[in-house]
Amino acid sequence: MTLLRAVIFLSFWAFPGVADPPGPGRAVFEGLAGVPGHAAIGSNKVEASRFPCRTCHRRDGRGGGEGDAPPIAWEYLSRPAHGRPAYDRGSFSDLLAIGVAPSGKRISHLMPRYEFDDETLGSLVAYLSVLTAEQKTGIHPDRIVFGVPVPTGHEAYGRRLIQNLDAVIAAKIPRNGLYGRRVELRPLVGDLPSIVDQARRQTVAVLSPVPSGRFDHSHFTGSGIPVLFPLAAVSEDDDHTLIRSLYASRERVIGSLIDKMGTDGCGQLSLLTATEAEFRDVQARLVPKNRASLEVSRDLEGHAGCAFFLSGNPGTLTWQDIGRPRAIYVPGAHVVDLLNSLDGFDGTVVVGRHETTALDLAVAEDIEVIRAHAVLIGEVLHDALRIAGRDLTRTSLLSAVGAVSRPDLGIGFPTGTPAGSEEVILQSVTFETGGGQPE
Repeated sequence: MTLLRAVIFLSFWAFPGVADPPGPGRAVFEGLAGVPGHAAIGSNKVEASRFPCRTCHRRDGRGGGEGDAPPIAWEYLSRPAHGRPAYDRGSFSDLLAIGVAPSGKRISHLMPRYEFDDETLGSLVAYLSVLTAEQKTGIHPDRIVFGVPVPTGHEAYGRRLIQNLDAVIAAKIPRNGLYGRRVELRPLVGDLPSIVDQARRQTVAVLSPVPSGRFDHSHFTGSGIPVLFPLAAVSEDDDHTLIRSLYASRERVIGSLIDKMGTDGCGQLSLLTATEAEFRDVQARLVPKNRASLEVSRDLEGHAGCAFFLSGNPGTLTWQDIGRPRAIYVPGAHVVDLLNSLDGFDGTVVVGRHETTALDLAVAEDIEVIRAHAVLIGEVLHDALRIAGRDLTRTSLLSAVGAVSRPDLGIGFPTGTPAGSEEVILQSVTFETGGGQPE
């Protein structure tokens, strides 16, 4: 496999996703921005989003999180338990507002006291009432359904991915499945709203979203749908209770590229198509790496040193506009955008690849990268389903994936991060004068 083929194969355009706005009940539970109401511990009152329910009671509402919090799914609260009467809306309101259970007992002071209006309280009760069913979506007595999004225009790639996943899972997981459940892969086709709706209603999780410029994994996680093993690099800030990757994080890739710039002796650096947040992030990362003296600019004129292509499409940008840099550094997720704009470039492109484990396996086994990606999914999914056991939910599945440790494959999940690897490969391609083609 040539370098250019490998670079293009697993690279794709990434754009921020926008999910449908959630109801106030789910927003309270998950701690989303704009939650109506306040929370207080003692005399300190803050926005309710600072203390989401899921932090202590877990995303599936089964409890056992911080402070050994009890379950709060409504099917539990609405039944008598442990010497207390069943909750109704009124007693639940008292619990939140003044910390008194239906039995008259005061609950722990670690539980914040909340102020919600009637609409928000009703929406929260409604969400807790459907939480268990939502967590069991795609989980049947005889099968577990995973969705593979195949957006319009990417049908051929989607079919290849599903064929490879089917073959690997059939070889790895027994025919009758684990705990009596076989794994079913369901293509999710159509436009974006249709794909998200299918995932929400039919699947336990979205598996390895097919590369597309139309949406990224935030379209699913923003709707509370778990995403497993995306090809795109995840951020260390992504919610690890909703997304798990096999590969290194975007921040890890950027850090490796910054180290490479220092090794290469870059004295001037232009950040191309960087957002203001990305610009500040790179500047902050230079300081602890003793690169604070590096001249960093978003000014595209007069820089003949190095360029860092962070995101987006340069449009009509030409390399003459930035003084013909001798080297360009780019995360693999944006290499296609870059390659489309290299006409006339003379120098070296250094690509930071986050999918190191798949590339290593592809070389070792002499298989295509898409097959290696499928093999890694099969191995980790098999181990995770064994760990999760019979009483499976969306949340317990994500937790089980995070508990998988496969040093033989270079995969493990440090606490609190969605990334399954820290390894980054840096690949260099030298372009000849005026041709825009690699040597």
